[in-house]
Amino acid sequence: MAILQIEDLSGSVEAVVFPKVYEKVKEFLQKDNRVVLWGKPDRKEETVKLFIDDMQKIADVSMIRLHIKREQALDLGTLEHLRELLRPYIGGRIPIIAQVEGISQMVRLGNQYWVQEAQAVLQALHRAGFQAFSDFLVPTNSAP
Repeated sequence: MAILQIEDLSGSVEAVVFPKVYEKVKEFLQKDNRVVLWGKPDRKEETVKLFIDDMQKIADVSMIRLHIKREQALDLGTLEHLRELLRPYIGGRIPIIAQVEGISQMVRLGNQYWVQEAQAVLQALHRAGFQAFSDFLVPTNSAP
């Protein structure tokens, strides 16, 4: 078991790692290590703790970038088709980031659309005529 102090640019929080999880993540528990955490917050009175379920080096976290046309983003039929394509793969730790043509900002689909099996998802999207690419969450040249 471990009690950690987790920090990012917005602040810090105490985190708890129970023994079974500790065995999975102990290699990541180093000072100044950049990681992505999965866990559940516990709010009691004015304090917040994070109960860690898993962690991964930020340099190893991938995403799927989906490029769609503005008309597709506004068409309910297309969005429903996209939802059905993703349904068999939902439940993973790979976020889908949408780049809508003509809009400079990217949109991260909600956690309920995070997928597993990136290559299978890419193949399904390509077969359906969507442009999609696998990429790292953080460019590899900026992650230690």
